[in-house]
Amino acid sequence: MTLLIKADEQQVYMNINGDVYSEHVNFLQDSLIERLHYGYRHIVLDVNDVSQFDDKGIAMLTYIRSKLHKLGGKLIINDKNGAVSDLVFDNHKIL
Repeated sequence: MTLLIKADEQQVYMNINGDVYSEHVNFLQDSLIERLHYGYRHIVLDVNDVSQFDDKGIAMLTYIRSKLHKLGGKLIINDKNGAVSDLVFDNHKIL
């Protein structure tokens, strides 16, 4: 897994490439939560070049989405295949 992070005054853009395994999830979560602590409330996550995303990662993104929602923010997942975004956004229990 590789992670490229860009930010401006309004949003953070994170591009993930490769396979995301369970051992990557804590690093990814720490990176996302760090951005929340910096005050960012709009996060764009590009997973178009991810071929495998661990279930633990899906649960973590659902948690981050919930946290952002409570803060009035938004998580946007760019996912041409829908494999990740469908699982994260189909979890209606958090809203």
